[in-house]
Amino acid sequence: MFGLSTSLLLLGCAPDVQVTGDTYLETMNLAEALGAQGTGNWPGEALFFDWTQAVWAFGVHRLYATTGDPSWQDYYRAWMDSALPDYTGAEPDVFYSSDSMSPAILAASLQLEGVDADYGAITAAADLYLDQAPRLANGAIAHWGYDNPWGYETDQVWIDSQFMFGAYLARMAAATGEPSYRDLYLEQYQAFSELCRDETAQLYRHAWDDSDQRNIPVGDVYWARGNSWVLVSAAELLASVPSGSSAWDTLQPLFQQHAEALLATQDEDDGLWHTVLNEPQGDDPDNYTETSASALVAYGFLRGLQSGALEGERWQSSAFEATVGVMDRIDERSDGKLSLEGTSFGTNPGDYEHYVGIEQVDDLMLGYGAAIMLLAEADGLNIPSH
Repeated sequence: MFGLSTSLLLLGCAPDVQVTGDTYLETMNLAEALGAQGTGNWPGEALFFDWTQAVWAFGVHRLYATTGDPSWQDYYRAWMDSALPDYTGAEPDVFYSSDSMSPAILAASLQLEGVDADYGAITAAADLYLDQAPRLANGAIAHWGYDNPWGYETDQVWIDSQFMFGAYLARMAAATGEPSYRDLYLEQYQAFSELCRDETAQLYRHAWDDSDQRNIPVGDVYWARGNSWVLVSAAELLASVPSGSSAWDTLQPLFQQHAEALLATQDEDDGLWHTVLNEPQGDDPDNYTETSASALVAYGFLRGLQSGALEGERWQSSAFEATVGVMDRIDERSDGKLSLEGTSFGTNPGDYEHYVGIEQVDDLMLGYGAAIMLLAEADGLNIPSH
C-alpha cells in the first residue's frame, strides 16, 4: 500500500504518522506508474468518444502539463487523430449528450498546447452541439441532446455537464482567446447554479427537471462526484482568465463559497469525501468515502491555489490529506501491477439510497484519470510543520 512520502519518511509509511519539519509529497512517480499502466490497458487509438474516456485522458493531459514529457501528449493525440475522420463535416447529431462531446476537451487541450495539427473538425462539432443542444427555460443546456439513443428526456440538467462541456469551454477560452467561450461558460455556470445550487449549503443537487419543476433528488442530498465536476471546471476557467477581470470577479467568489462548503464536509479519518457529502456525514457505513470525487475535489483546490482563486494553508492541508487518502487506495498486486480501489460506477440522479447503493469498482478509467490529475498536481506539495 502506498502512503506518505516526506523528507524523513519513505514511501509506505502510514498516513497518520506524526512528522516534524517541512513535509512534502512525492507523487509524480506514482502518477506516472498509473499513467503507464492505463495507457497500456487502453490504447489511445482504440478509445471510444465518451465521458469516462475523457476523464481518463484528461489525467494523461495533466501528466503532460506537469512533466512536459511528450509521450503523454502523444497518447491523447493518437486518440484525437483516430477520431478526426468521424467528425470532419459532422452534423449536429454527431454528439447526443454533454457526456459524448466531452472528449473534445482533449482536442481543445491540443490546440492550447500548440501542436502542429488541426483538430478543428472535433471542436467545430462540439461548438455545433452546444449551439443547437436543448435548453431549459432559464437557458441552461440540457444534459441529453435531441437524438440520444436511450430516449432520455431533454428537459433535465445534470451537474455532470459542468465538467463535460465546461472544461471544454474553459480550454477553448484559453486556446483561442475568444470571449464567446468564456461568456458561455459563465452563463451556464450561473444557470446551473440557479437550478441546482442550494443557497444555504452552497452545494449542488444532482439535477433539475424542468417539466416537473423540481430537483433530483428533491431533498438536501448532495452527490460528491457531481459537486467535484462543478468545482474542477470552475478551477480550470479561473486558471485561464486574469485576476481582476470581469470573468474572475464573477466566478471567483462563487467558486470559493463552493470550495468552503466542500472543505467543511471532508472526512477527518481518511481525508476523503463521502459519496453523499452532507448526510449522515459518515454515521451510515453505507455512505462510503469515494476515490474519484475526493481526487477531483483536492485537484480543484490545488488548481485554485495555483491561480490565486484560493489562498491559505488550510487548502494545502486539505489537499495534502486527500492525496494521502487517495494514495492509500492504491495497492500493488501480486503480479506487480497497481490496483486503484474505491471508485463508484456511473451514477444517474436519484435519492440518498440510490447514491450509497452505487457499486464501487476497482481500476475504472475515470478513477485512474481523477487520481492522476491529483497526483500529478500534488507532487512537491509542501505543508509547514504543525
